[in-house]
Amino acid sequence: MARPVDIWFTDILDNIVEDQGRLQSPVPDQEARTMARMLQRFYKTFVPDLEANDLRWVKIPAGMGDLPVRREFRRGDDPLDVAAIPGGMVVAVDDDTCFYVYRWNHNVALRSNRKEIRLNKGNVFVYRGDLIFAPVGNDTNNVCIHTYLDTPTSDRLENHQPTIVPTVNDTARMDDPFCFVWNCTFWGTGTVAVRHHLNRFHGFRFHDAPPTEA
Repeated sequence: MARPVDIWFTDILDNIVEDQGRLQSPVPDQEARTMARMLQRFYKTFVPDLEANDLRWVKIPAGMGDLPVRREFRRGDDPLDVAAIPGGMVVAVDDDTCFYVYRWNHNVALRSNRKEIRLNKGNVFVYRGDLIFAPVGNDTNNVCIHTYLDTPTSDRLENHQPTIVPTVNDTARMDDPFCFVWNCTFWGTGTVAVRHHLNRFHGFRFHDAPPTEA
């Protein structure tokens, strides 16, 4: 299947800085209908009334970091009703298409719940719309196909966007040398290194003397 070359446009999630640089491009109608028919055996296995809509290529350029944790739809009133909200599906066009998933039906994403899903070219990932997940960056360009899976009883706006889910690193200990600023991934060699990082990059000032380290 040929990929678009000149029709990528920026896909920014609610002006979240970390999403800047991610690109998307709609799959042409005729090709989208053909693909939806080919993929029916994957998504209709779970809910026969599902329909694949709004197919698009999604590209994460080489060198981008991991994207913010999100869920595409708010959780439904009945967690056992799989048709209450739309779902989603990803088809990997490249190897090493990765996502961090954090389970369903939570208000926050806990680091201890994080699992990695790694797809190779041709693999299909079907999920319920309230799954909490984060696309993972790569050293090379990565392209996949994303589609919404609508049900007769679910409702989705035409310009629908996912919502960001707060994350909590519940695996960190109090004495771990990590930066506690939101979404900063810095880990130091000790408390002094973390203080220097906080001062240089986040503008923190410390009035007491830092502890000495052996």
